[in-house]
Amino acid sequence: MPKMTSWIKMIFVVTGAAALYACSSENGAAPIVDSSGKHPAEWVERHWLEYKKSTPGAAKVAGKGVAATASVDFALSPCAECHGADLLGGITKVSCFSAKSQSGQACHATGPVTGSHGWRNATDHGTSGAMAAPAISAGFAYCTRCHGSTYDNGSAVSCKSCHTTAPHPPRPWHGTTASGSNHVTTDTANAAECAKCHTAGANLLGQRIGAIAPAGTAPGCFNGTLCHDTSTVPHVQSAAFLSSAQHGPLAKANLTTCQACHAVPSSGANPQFSVPRNNMPVNGCESCHKAGTAHPTPWLPGRVGTPFNTANTTSHTTAGNLATACALCHGAALDGVGGTAPSCMSSPRSGISCHASNPASTPTGCASCHGNPPATGAHAAHLALPNVTCDACHSGAGTGTTLHANGVLNMALLDLNATTNSFKAKTGTFGFTAGTCSAVSCHGGQTTPAWVGGTINVNADCLLCHEQGTASQTPQFNSFFSGGATNQRHANHLLFTPQPGTGLPQVRVFCTDCHATNLLTPQQHFGGLNTAAFEGVPADTIGGQRFSQPYVTTGASKGSCTVTCHTFVPATNNWFQ
Repeated sequence: MPKMTSWIKMIFVVTGAAALYACSSENGAAPIVDSSGKHPAEWVERHWLEYKKSTPGAAKVAGKGVAATASVDFALSPCAECHGADLLGGITKVSCFSAKSQSGQACHATGPVTGSHGWRNATDHGTSGAMAAPAISAGFAYCTRCHGSTYDNGSAVSCKSCHTTAPHPPRPWHGTTASGSNHVTTDTANAAECAKCHTAGANLLGQRIGAIAPAGTAPGCFNGTLCHDTSTVPHVQSAAFLSSAQHGPLAKANLTTCQACHAVPSSGANPQFSVPRNNMPVNGCESCHKAGTAHPTPWLPGRVGTPFNTANTTSHTTAGNLATACALCHGAALDGVGGTAPSCMSSPRSGISCHASNPASTPTGCASCHGNPPATGAHAAHLALPNVTCDACHSGAGTGTTLHANGVLNMALLDLNATTNSFKAKTGTFGFTAGTCSAVSCHGGQTTPAWVGGTINVNADCLLCHEQGTASQTPQFNSFFSGGATNQRHANHLLFTPQPGTGLPQVRVFCTDCHATNLLTPQQHFGGLNTAAFEGVPADTIGGQRFSQPYVTTGASKGSCTVTCHTFVPATNNWFQ
């Protein structure tokens, strides 16, 4: 039995030596291995050439892609001696199609391929290969292993046989070439390879951007060593910047600055913001935003949409560089002509009417959407008054707020200071019901005329806004309260009832019988609607329709008036007695 064991061992030794001799022999077509059975250091770069010249049919299909390998009989390859007839391992136990890295090199994990690596398609060898982050089988440096340090001096075909002057599409490699490829999608970790041709901005079509970095600085895409310095990157390059709170304000300030790095084409009309950068998802900005956009849709506050089917909190009305940024997709005149996005003056969208006039000529302001003042109701009458703005009745809902253009009528009175800047009445709770308002200081706290169709004659309808008070400025700031010992002279006149036995007819006196509205300037009458104080002296308006001489404002007769109705009763015509 011991003799049998010795013979078996001898057979294995002889067989192994023969296999090694076959693999190491320089005679014939067998691949070269060293005494330990390993390929030489540059075998990764050389193995395809050896395979192609020694395997029947391989040379004919070189560069024709994966499908062409069906015509190649792997069993006839010298590789089969060690790796098996199917190249799945053989005596070496190392498959040529293993995903496992061998000596820092990934093998043909997806199946047998030819010398083109199945990468003749630009998307494969470009976007997924050279332009990707450096790895076992990706990145520009990986290409140099076979194509040479200058991409035209290696064992494999020169990259410049297709690309002519560089190992990438011709300049400007900015999405405007026939390939549609864009250098901005190249992983920044490839900067060392880019530096071979572009140190300090060399070989550019245009001017480099920014300052040149000090000598010895490691190559980087945005540090001044190549074409751009730090000033050309307006934000941090990290996953944190994916938050809308981080990138939103910068994009909103000027969307055109995003296009160069995040869109195709990188300049010009109708960009697709689909270029992934750094930590971005595969479809770039459009991974979260609607396809063809780089902003919320609809871009109105409170509207549910993209991104993530959530309520939006920002508005396009406060975006910067509107005339240019919006023109990228909405057409040069924002009328949709030549653009992929609709006209800004189109029919209502997302429950709200679009611009009433061309925002190219009126890019900001109320008139762009609904006129200033709006044509509905009593807007024009109110906005013609001193110190009255939209904020008086729509406080907190102005342009840029979350309430603006949210499809809801938001009514809230400005109330910054109760005595100096408030449109709230002294008493009561503001309300807007059935087209009328209540508890508004301008109207003396009384229910207003109808917003649509209602009117006030400021020369006759005094009591629609003023009422008899029970004390000074009570119950409202503009309540009248004066005259006689009880301060009820206004009431006595407005509801005049003769004293018993006088034989006088009952005569009602109107405000304008004593007060002349023509003596009031617009500023005096309406200038302080948001303040508690009167802007003028009420007595200065005395001189109405029944006066035969001016009201006496000074001297012993102050407060007296001489009018037809005071010729005999009462005994005095002094307002204060």
